[in-house]
Amino acid sequence: MNYAVEFQKMLSDFGFVLSFKTVMFIMFGNLGMVGHWFSKWKKGEIDIGLYSWVMKNPRASLTAFTSFIAAALTMAAAGQLDTLDYVSLLSLSFTTAWTFDSMLNKLDEANGAVVQAEPQAQ
Repeated sequence: MNYAVEFQKMLSDFGFVLSFKTVMFIMFGNLGMVGHWFSKWKKGEIDIGLYSWVMKNPRASLTAFTSFIAAALTMAAAGQLDTLDYVSLLSLSFTTAWTFDSMLNKLDEANGAVVQAEPQAQ
């Protein structure tokens, strides 16, 4: 048995992981997660920096990130990323990551990081 040939065959079966669109999807998705933090920070819902946001509740941050990566790899394995143009790919990536982060990465008041937003006068 030629292990080099078998290894090369295995890598070619998983070539979608290293495709340019998959890498772009994951990198731009990280901006979606940062954008979610920025939105909460700008509205005054939280009063901590990005690093503190991630480190205050690392389990939730890791869950959101790994869920996004799983979604990205599932879409790549199904060949769906190859069918998208770049604008659609980046917007889908940004909104998917934002959604996972807003759904799974929450801080409660026990952590001391949530600031109640004051109602704005109209």
